[in-house]
Amino acid sequence: MENNLKKLKMTQIFQMPSKIRLCYFLIGMIVFSGSYYFGSEITMSVIDAQLLFDEFEFQVIDIDALSITTHNLLLALVMFVPGFGVIFGGISGFETGVVITAMKTIYPELQDFPVLALLLVTPFGILELISYGIAISRSGMILRHINSKINLQLMIRPVIIEVIIVLVLLFVGGQMEYLMINFIGVDYIVGSENKI
Repeated sequence: MENNLKKLKMTQIFQMPSKIRLCYFLIGMIVFSGSYYFGSEITMSVIDAQLLFDEFEFQVIDIDALSITTHNLLLALVMFVPGFGVIFGGISGFETGVVITAMKTIYPELQDFPVLALLLVTPFGILELISYGIAISRSGMILRHINSKINLQLMIRPVIIEVIIVLVLLFVGGQMEYLMINFIGVDYIVGSENKI
């Protein structure tokens, strides 16, 4: 009976790339993008906005592809932490949105700029959103399995696979972002360079 129960639980875990896994993944992306959007809609004084934006510019002045990838990967790895990763993902998204608020406050002509476009239209934004969605959703799934007292050793393989996927996505996204900054010369705020 016990062996059958273990097999059933293992089957459930490795069948996760189905509807349930997809639902977790979508919720993870909603957590990040929703927090990002709310952060981009807060009110901020011009002085506070300038201070925040100046600090942000100082942080990214000598940024390169490796720095972008490392920064984003560190954020994503924290988002894998059971339970806490969901909260951290929301905070990370919100703080990124706050940087957008600062930019919109300093440059009023950007007030009507569709802030979600940075995540949903740019190639690197999409890759980062997918990566954070994977990490945040896995955080919630691990917490659920802990509460259900399922053997966490059964989740090692799926987690390792997802970390590798996230690493590849963020590496590619970091290269794209670096090219955008240095070769196209676009002055923009991206969905990964936040204040966390």
